[in-house]
Amino acid sequence: EQNVTNYYDLLLGEETGRYMFRIIALKEILSHPSTYGFNFNKKDLYQPIPTYTVDVDTAVTDFTKFAKSFGITYKILKIHNPWLRENKLNNRSRKLYNIEIPKEGYYNTKP
Repeated sequence: EQNVTNYYDLLLGEETGRYMFRIIALKEILSHPSTYGFNFNKKDLYQPIPTYTVDVDTAVTDFTKFAKSFGITYKILKIHNPWLRENKLNNRSRKLYNIEIPKEGYYNTKP
């Protein structure tokens, strides 16, 4: 432990020490893109992938198999549901969970 409370007093590796400044610069550019010469039109931006919601109120023992049943991979399921922390869902309380599934045809993968 370095026993300091100030970021600038930490002894960090060269690349790690630059992270903070890169993040601050990126935040500034993304917050005010036109100030820095970035002019985006709506047609230039990625459009959100349309999804539909699957309501789950039971346990899911394997999200890989769950994803495959909808024609997607586990990775794609996680991209649209980053709140899923494990490959399973223990739902003893039968709480209702909304799982986002991308509409067919937006990914070229075979689960």
